Amino acid sequence: MENTIHIRLAKKSDAELIHNILSDSFKAYQELFTEGAYAVMVVSPKGVEKRLNQGPIWIAEHEGEIAGTIGGMELIHTFQIRGMVVLPHLRGLKIGYQLLRYVENYARQNNYHSLSLLTTAHIDEGIKLYKKFGFKIINKPPYEIDGTHCIYMEKLIL
Repeated sequence: MENTIHIRLAKKSDAELIHNILSDSFKAYQELFTEGAYAVMVVSPKGVEKRLNQGPIWIAEHEGEIAGTIGGMELIHTFQIRGMVVLPHLRGLKIGYQLLRYVENYARQNNYHSLSLLTTAHIDEGIKLYKKFGFKIINKPPYEIDGTHCIYMEKLIL
């Protein structure tokens, strides 16, 4: 049985909270990133505010506790997912899957043709989840963020 989560649209006042969610979620992987790539993945509160101006960000709550976040922006008929994480102690509860489903519904309602994302090549749990959700590895051209290898994935939702 799938756990129910509450998903709400983030506001500018949530910037620090979103930064903390990203920081807590990526902390275990920090040594696998270059300093520049880590700064892109764990955006500062000001960076979160900038992203809020570029597209929606949502916050997930599970049993009254902050559980994760997901955001995105438009890229020519594609909704590109950015900053999708679930806090480590809540992983395994299908919260990530529910966040992806929520964003897919948003994308369909707004007439996007596909979902896309860029993920780092060394976070296997994320890649496994994205594949299970129907994303395919595209990787054209090879992607890198400041020396950290990334994988480009896409899911058609027409």
